[in-house]
Amino acid sequence: MRPILSLIIKHASDHLDLLPAIMPEIKKAIEQGNSEELIAELIPMLGVTRDIIPYLVSFGARSVAPLIKVLHSTDPAVRQRAARALSLIEDSRKIEPLLELLDDKEPRVRANALRSLRSIGSAELVPIFRTFVADEHSEVRCQAIKGLAEWGDMSSAPDFLRLVDDEAPEVQAAALKGLRLIGSVELVPTFRRFVADKHEWVRCQAIIGLAEWGDVSFASDLLKLAEDKAPNIRAAALKGLRLIGSTELVPIFRKGLDNFREDFLSVE
Repeated sequence: MRPILSLIIKHASDHLDLLPAIMPEIKKAIEQGNSEELIAELIPMLGVTRDIIPYLVSFGARSVAPLIKVLHSTDPAVRQRAARALSLIEDSRKIEPLLELLDDKEPRVRANALRSLRSIGSAELVPIFRTFVADEHSEVRCQAIKGLAEWGDMSSAPDFLRLVDDEAPEVQAAALKGLRLIGSVELVPTFRRFVADKHEWVRCQAIIGLAEWGDVSFASDLLKLAEDKAPNIRAAALKGLRLIGSTELVPIFRKGLDNFREDFLSVE
């Protein structure tokens, strides 16, 4: 790395607001030189922080090898953020190092390793993910469930059914989403149990699931929920009413358009 650029980066590490201004020069140096070595030099100078991750991701595959090295940091926060950055870059080189990270003693590191492996989408990972649905930490369970749901693993249905009653609302919501993707009308009673749940995202998944299965008897509940104080609940209710598809609902949607424009922005 050129000495003057190195000095600028060291100064920028103490003043992160300068990064957008110097990033074009950094990118030019990376494109012109040994990119992986330059990125490996950058990481100790700038760290792997929330501010830096978008830049590392923007370098694409060139950041993978340097980030893999960082996975062995003694700082669990650094390992966690490196795994998070790798989740945003598609590259098969990350698989083995991330699998090793699943044995990390820090739950957030394990959770971010699972998040990164989710982006690979390989059915070969299903057995591994299933072992983590019983992890003692909710963040890890949540990532395991999300992966299994995204891959449409029907054999995980019993796990989803069990975890809809998990103590952590984020796990409940992920389990309900997994059951939504399975799509059996036999699950309607289960989803009806959660329409009045105290946690917003749990209610959202229950509402959308019932609507997707065409539960017309749920229309009156959706009409009430379209007036809910929480924007995400109103959005989910409007999406449900849209799926029912009756022209009698036009006035309700007009009201939403007039009063709750953010609902329509979040419906999709």
